[in-house]
Amino acid sequence: MAMTRQLLPVVLLIAGAFAWPPALSAQQQEGKPEDEAAEAQAETIEEQTEEADALPVLNIVVAGTRTEKEQKDSPIQTEVITEDQIEASGSDTLEGVLGETGLQFAETGMGSHVQMQGMDGERILFLIDGRRVSGRVASNIVANTIAMDNVERIEIIRGPQSALYGSEAIGGVINIITKEPDYELSGDYQVTTRALLPISESSDPAYTSLANKQSGLAHLNLPIGAFANRLTLSAEHAFPYLDDEDQSLYPGATRADAGLDSDIVLSSGGTLAFGSAYSFHRQKENISSGGAFDRIDTQRLNSYIAYDVTTEKKGFLKANLYHNYFQRDKSQYSSILDEWNDSGSEYQHYLSGDLQYTQPLGDQNELTMIGSYGYDRLKKYNIGDYAVHQRHTFSLVLQDEQYKKDSYSLLAGLRSEYSNDYGIFFAPKLSGMYVPRPGIRILPSVGLGYRAPSFLELYLDSAGNIYHKYGNPDLDPERSVSFNLGVDWTRENVTLQFAGYHSELSDEIVYDYTDRADDDGRQVIIKENLDRSSRSGFDLSLNWNVLSDLSMTARYGYLFAYDRSAGEELDLVPSHTGGASVHYLLKPLALKAKFSTSVTGPHERSEHTLVTFDVYLEKSLKDNFELFGGVDNITGVQDDFSDLLAGPVLYLGIRGSF
Repeated sequence: MAMTRQLLPVVLLIAGAFAWPPALSAQQQEGKPEDEAAEAQAETIEEQTEEADALPVLNIVVAGTRTEKEQKDSPIQTEVITEDQIEASGSDTLEGVLGETGLQFAETGMGSHVQMQGMDGERILFLIDGRRVSGRVASNIVANTIAMDNVERIEIIRGPQSALYGSEAIGGVINIITKEPDYELSGDYQVTTRALLPISESSDPAYTSLANKQSGLAHLNLPIGAFANRLTLSAEHAFPYLDDEDQSLYPGATRADAGLDSDIVLSSGGTLAFGSAYSFHRQKENISSGGAFDRIDTQRLNSYIAYDVTTEKKGFLKANLYHNYFQRDKSQYSSILDEWNDSGSEYQHYLSGDLQYTQPLGDQNELTMIGSYGYDRLKKYNIGDYAVHQRHTFSLVLQDEQYKKDSYSLLAGLRSEYSNDYGIFFAPKLSGMYVPRPGIRILPSVGLGYRAPSFLELYLDSAGNIYHKYGNPDLDPERSVSFNLGVDWTRENVTLQFAGYHSELSDEIVYDYTDRADDDGRQVIIKENLDRSSRSGFDLSLNWNVLSDLSMTARYGYLFAYDRSAGEELDLVPSHTGGASVHYLLKPLALKAKFSTSVTGPHERSEHTLVTFDVYLEKSLKDNFELFGGVDNITGVQDDFSDLLAGPVLYLGIRGSF
């Protein structure tokens, strides 16, 4: 009841805002009766909806083959999260968007913990426009430093993709596709305010008020001469939320992002694209049980230049050069000295260049060749006395696809890679697609994967009060063999997808809690190639357009992970996950509504079944102007590992374009 009383004013506020009648139509302004105006507006909305439904839905996927294909023609089963789905998630973070796909994703003090088919950490490769994202903490990407303010879609491929992308893609790939510049002057904007509503009445009165977070973003397409340019600006500020013992449940944060992308069509018919993006994120006022007052500053700078052209023989040539810079600085406040002191810094440079050529061989065959070079340079406070470590990689990818449109596809690929640390790797893969009848696709695949140990796993030297953790320079790379079987069934307004998998992982790198002690009596923990494990399971999803204005989605995932070395089941990841959502369009009010739920089974890090509920509303007020809002985690479920610590999150915003 206490929580209901706290929620009621905010819910009424959001409901009142969305009950605001639509903008006056021309008929209303001319004094026509309201029922005629409402009928005219409903007819207009219905006509627009029918026109949109008549257009073909073509999700272009890239990550699975590194060539553009319609989703229905790709032999690699790929999930695409569209811009509309990103908006309907109500989230401004990668965690919130991906959480609705069934992926286990949680922000922790040690980076973003994401799991895909039982694989996690550095076994999941993150890309932005096909380019690697650098910067990890304890093997996990720091996802809250990846801006989500210029995203067109997200592609998700489950299962090993080492044959295309190399080391980190042993468990899957997440490719974030950004929006391209437009040759017409245009722009859009969005402003959002979020509030964290406490669910405990025992909190100190100073902290029972709403913890607010405001964010804003703007895009401007500004053509100058022959150049198309897209400018992106965004900012965010969040106040800290402390519990009744003055410890941080959610620290304060400040974020600023800026980016510029440009395209020009050259006289040769090719396109030259280049751009750069900078992101600064500060997490502050993070007060722990020990009284530490921490601040973490993270910076990202990504730059690229790319050229692509279609040759006279209808081949496609693309050259790409990019540089990623990641910097993370930790500092701690001393109340005695009244100053901030550095407690740890790190930086990473990743420079890569690749040359790709795709050539059709007749009407039913396509050959792709990719040559790449990568340079990785890392300096980190807890690695080998702050020494600099470097890695060079050279790779060659050969991929051939034999296909017949709407009938079958057989794709064979092989990646050979040389690393100055580990010599030569080979990663073959064979994928297929068979269409036994219209609306049914069968997609089997088998592939080998590998993952070279990270610099952290090789050279870590981190001492605490009880443990002393070490890396191991003698580690061998992890290797895997995986089998996947996908089935897509589409009939009129229903789509059913099944993805089954089995993976065997050998030379798995884990911590070995030894019986040794260092000179100060702390237990020694060291990275070793100790385990061999397997992961088997399936993911099932259903999309059903019940009516023209009502649709439903549902998903379920099952995973069985087994430690073959110890002869026991692995409980690090949940065996059962699920979720569902309902989308409804109320045409007379120009109102969209989405209700969703997510279910996660118990596992080692969370002993309870976790069930959350969200609601999202969006109302068109006039042309190119929308009001949106909602409530995440309505019931206030709390779970330390899933970053659900304090209660429901309420948000309200506006977006528009010109």
